[in-house]
Amino acid sequence: MACISHHDPNRMKPVPLRSLLDRGVDLLPNESVAIVQQLIHSNADAALEPPFGPLSLDGVVIFPDGRVGSRSCAATPAVSEVGRLLESMLVLSRGPLPGGLRYTLARAQLEVDAPPFDSLNAFSASLARFENGNRCRIVRSLVARADGVKPHIVAVALPPDDTRRPHNYGWRAAAAVAGSFILGWLAGPHVHQVPIHDQALPVAATTVEVPILAPPATSQRDAAAGSIEMYSPAFSSDGRTIFFHTGGARSARSALMKRSGVDDGAAAIPVVDDGSRNYHAQPSPDGRRLAFDSDREGERAVYIADVDGTRVRRVSGAGYAAVPTWSPDGGRLAFIRAEPDRPKVWNLWLLTDSSGELRRLTRFGYGQTWGASWLPDGRSVVFSHEDRIVQLSLSDGRVRRYGTPVPGRTVRTPAVSPDGKRVVFQVWRDGVWILELASGAMRRLLTDPTAEEFAWSPDGRRVAYHSRAAGRWAIHVAPVIDSPA
Repeated sequence: MACISHHDPNRMKPVPLRSLLDRGVDLLPNESVAIVQQLIHSNADAALEPPFGPLSLDGVVIFPDGRVGSRSCAATPAVSEVGRLLESMLVLSRGPLPGGLRYTLARAQLEVDAPPFDSLNAFSASLARFENGNRCRIVRSLVARADGVKPHIVAVALPPDDTRRPHNYGWRAAAAVAGSFILGWLAGPHVHQVPIHDQALPVAATTVEVPILAPPATSQRDAAAGSIEMYSPAFSSDGRTIFFHTGGARSARSALMKRSGVDDGAAAIPVVDDGSRNYHAQPSPDGRRLAFDSDREGERAVYIADVDGTRVRRVSGAGYAAVPTWSPDGGRLAFIRAEPDRPKVWNLWLLTDSSGELRRLTRFGYGQTWGASWLPDGRSVVFSHEDRIVQLSLSDGRVRRYGTPVPGRTVRTPAVSPDGKRVVFQVWRDGVWILELASGAMRRLLTDPTAEEFAWSPDGRRVAYHSRAAGRWAIHVAPVIDSPA
């Protein structure tokens, strides 16, 4: 049903979305979706007013008849802009946030390995399944509800270090200064060096001791030139070589690279560079083989090759598969695999390399697992699913779940430390966190919201990851120290 416009100018005066929220209105997720859908489809004319710019809570206005418009921008917004607006509302919403909606939002902002929405209409069609009733009527009732709500102030308790930031404001600025240092050695001999400094977050004495991704003692060499982007680091078992890939989800090709002599300034060299999109290079514990995923046969699948990139063989069977990780003994390989009838649902599988036997480990009916990280004894793995970190025993299927430290935010790319006591992971748009497996204690380490896909050095003294804190995707490495008591 289309919104019916009335002609009384006083009745039709638009209400800024920010003003609506300042009155104390609590949005439900479906109400946030309805506002965005009306913005896409109702085409409400709103008088332009400075400051001009992209969609925001301050620039979007709601009409009492249920239409929604923008007073800061007259141009048709990009999908990513609408996605960011929706995110800013969802982090203020009450009620459970569907995992599928989180995924749709991440896809709109190009943060998952999935084709981007090719139009606002395609994005709108994906959002439609999260609506609950007529969107025009929902928005109208929201405005009416606001008229009867008294303003209120919400007190937010900050942690002892007072370093937390609102989830939807200032993350781009934080990304520019947070994170560790970008390693110039990955980009090869053409790179010149500039220092970038980090600031570790302080730890209150009342918290469980956790490792901190600490800044280097002195300035480190850093990459500032070159357009190459780098992702998904992995250390060799001796810690002397680091593997990574060079292309993102939308790149035409991606090569697997390695850099030997992590600290001596040697150049990175290609291992697999055949014109395909090759990702997630994982050297085996004995250093003789390399697992990775690739679209070389048309659909992403998991492969094993000799460590020099020769003798490539597919091991994941039919269907989409990716993100392999070796067991500590090198005899098994865990990876994610898409459900045949639901390609956006990923579950965890296990390959026994000697026999080729494939075994399903999880049976989630929604959402996506992220590749398993092994405990040192090889008996358990840790993975993420939606807003949970899960520890799974491979022998009896027993699980231990750890909820996200930030309500409503997904957790991704967990990596178990070599001693099996800690897990470093990403909270979506909230930086780098660490989990103590024994106690369940969690603490945020870095505010860089783009840091992900972590790899511990074998001695447990460093963590590598990729981030775009400096404006492009690059590999970062930081030393790890224990916090003071």
